[in-house]
Amino acid sequence: METNTKKIRIESRDHSYVDGDRVRLYVNEKVIRSNIILKSGFYVVDIVLKEGFNRIDIEALNQGSS
Repeated sequence: METNTKKIRIESRDHSYVDGDRVRLYVNEKVIRSNIILKSGFYVVDIVLKEGFNRIDIEALNQGSS
């Protein structure tokens, strides 16, 4: 997807039962948050984008306990 915006906001949470789910967030192949613990409320990350293509990856570190 292409965009002309200079920044984005990513909001993440545990959609179901809060059971210890953890994720890692990368922007342009660099770790910007290494251990986000998902809870019932949103964890918010504001990201300033570079001009041109930006790659955003979210890596699941575990599956929680449920």
